[in-house]
Amino acid sequence: MPLALKQPATWLAVAVSLLPLGLAACSTPNSAAQVTAGRRPAVRVTWQLHQEQQGLAVAAFDPVELRISQEGQAAWSPLDLHPVAEMRTCVAWDAPCTPNGAWLPYQLTIEVALDEYPAANGQLWLGAAFRQRDGLPLEAFVDPLAPQRVIQVPLTVDR
Repeated sequence: MPLALKQPATWLAVAVSLLPLGLAACSTPNSAAQVTAGRRPAVRVTWQLHQEQQGLAVAAFDPVELRISQEGQAAWSPLDLHPVAEMRTCVAWDAPCTPNGAWLPYQLTIEVALDEYPAANGQLWLGAAFRQRDGLPLEAFVDPLAPQRVIQVPLTVDR
């Protein structure tokens, strides 16, 4: 289950370019869980199949300022100077995983070769956790209204 850690990649610009002026918003009220309103640094996670290279999944970890209103709406914007220092990740086939082991230096992306996993349809799970230089945990999210200290995200793989 080798993970290739990468610095910023050009494909990442595609996801960011979809956001006008680098700002995204979600106006869906938060009815499923209580989320603390306010501003805080967080990590936005995207997990997808590589659009140009077959057999590769890519996770991107973008540091953002997450803003959640008292009304349960969320918005985020990129952070150039961010507190993310370290991360843990794991990848598993057809079951969620919890990242364990040593903390590694923060990277913007990881790449996962799909040929390491069964040649069948299924879900490839990503688990990730992040912390600051002082050791305090940072939340991560796919859904900005459901940030978590340890995030688990499935990716459907059809072969």
